[in-house]
Amino acid sequence: LMNILFDTATAIILASITIALAIYIFSSKLNDFYTRIEQRFLTNLNARETKDSSPAILPWDTHLSVMEVSPESPLIGQTLSELAVREKYGVNIALIERGKQIIATPGRDERLYPFDKITVIGSDDQLAILKEVIETTGLYNEEIQQSKKSMELQKLTLTKNSPVCGLGIRDSGIREKTQGLIVGIERNGERILNPDSSTVLKDGDLVWIVGNKKKILELIY
Repeated sequence: LMNILFDTATAIILASITIALAIYIFSSKLNDFYTRIEQRFLTNLNARETKDSSPAILPWDTHLSVMEVSPESPLIGQTLSELAVREKYGVNIALIERGKQIIATPGRDERLYPFDKITVIGSDDQLAILKEVIETTGLYNEEIQQSKKSMELQKLTLTKNSPVCGLGIRDSGIREKTQGLIVGIERNGERILNPDSSTVLKDGDLVWIVGNKKKILELIY
């Protein structure tokens, strides 16, 4: 058609321009079409993967959580049967990690120990309640600090009027009544380190005791 309307050279130039323009327009539309197809494919693929990866229990707002058993936790030393965490808190313990030991789906006779890492499954509210018991921290700090302050190493001289004079260390009740421990006795120039519990306390003994100073003084004097 170009050759009929124009001379040969002009026809070739116009035909080349027309073909190039047609290729450009067609290529642009083809790219747009391909992009739409690709986006639709990726959208469908992602939706399917998201659907497949969602656990069936998700609508119940239930998931796994890892907790570390605090040394102050009241649950330490008890069996899972005794703890009854499923009945009390509505959660299940799926795994216990103890050092290099992994205990999967622990049995009813398994016990919890300090620094155990447990994997539990439950809802947010259930896990939050259990976490307060498992990861107990700071609840007894004041009491512990008070006990530490009251524990002292002190030396006392016994007299014949002392209620413990003439009694064996075991029978004196020092350990039970004062949280005290006799670690040494000086008697007639002789030193007895960590005396046996059957040792009889005598008048004039210089007794070294670790314990609650106030309670020890009340008992001995």
